[in-house]
Amino acid sequence: MGAILILILFTDVKYKVAYMVSLTLYIVCLVIAGRGGFFLSLLICFLVLIYFTYFVPNSILKYTKYLRIIFPIFIIVGGSAIVSFFLSIEGGQSLAGNKVMELISLLEALFTIGSTGFTLTDISDSPYIRVAEVLNILDNGIRDPLGLIFGHGFGGVYTDSTGLFRNVDVSIGGFPLEIINSGRYGTAHSFLPNTLLFNGLIGTYMLLKKGFMYLKNIKYSPLCFAGYFLFLYSFYFNTSLFLAATFALYAAEYDIKKYSNVNN
Repeated sequence: MGAILILILFTDVKYKVAYMVSLTLYIVCLVIAGRGGFFLSLLICFLVLIYFTYFVPNSILKYTKYLRIIFPIFIIVGGSAIVSFFLSIEGGQSLAGNKVMELISLLEALFTIGSTGFTLTDISDSPYIRVAEVLNILDNGIRDPLGLIFGHGFGGVYTDSTGLFRNVDVSIGGFPLEIINSGRYGTAHSFLPNTLLFNGLIGTYMLLKKGFMYLKNIKYSPLCFAGYFLFLYSFYFNTSLFLAATFALYAAEYDIKKYSNVNN
């Protein structure tokens, strides 16, 4: 949850030097072995900053008048420099470089959906498997509407009914050979396919609603960004992150209550 450090630095927090040291170490870790989810969280973090800078006049985040000038320059110059840097590392063969490439390929695919040139195979293998999991669970749900609406609970499985898994070696996604041979998959990557499988559309809606509620409350506490990790990224997937995000949101509730009482 290192991206929260960025939001904290835009508040009246003490010990900013310590936060800067932590953020620097976090960036070093990203460069050496950053994963796709880390870069995605940074992207979401900057989008949140942009939203509160331009559209929310009264929030806990400070220095917004300077950010309005800096953001356009930073996005154009800084974004281009960062992408160029990662693509130049060993031809994109480092772990961080590969993950950036995968994220870029996924974003490019999302922006070209609906065009005549779009195909899922244009996406790198890792994000391709995640997209295929979601589409398979939804396709299974068309054949079992009650399962799609309410989910299958723990122990529920899905099959490769779309045939999308045939285009990639799904073992790179961590599926054991016996599971692949059986054709019955009991888990998936990240919160979206898992929630669709276990809790259906109703459960997915409830998690999305809770996640966006906390993102809106960042105006009271930057710790609310943990709601993204818990409800929009890692639910059912990362136990350590689940616990850390829960504690962060518990602390955020203190700030939410305090500022709500002040406003009332």
